[in-house]
Amino acid sequence: MRRFKIITEGRSSPEPEIVEFQAQEVCTALELTARMVEASHAEMWCDGELLCKLSRVGDRNAPFWYVG
Repeated sequence: MRRFKIITEGRSSPEPEIVEFQAQEVCTALELTARMVEASHAEMWCDGELLCKLSRVGDRNAPFWYVG
């Protein structure tokens, strides 16, 4: 199992929210995270390393992940 951490920043909360969980595969973690994240920006960390970032252009647009 790999350890994942999601750090989100959104308009509804002034403080970043942190969610930690375990999953066997990165793609499973990305699917779970895409469903639960409603933030404007988020970062996904895996085993202590930045894996990718999420960005949402507007409230009605779907989020997209990018490596950065």
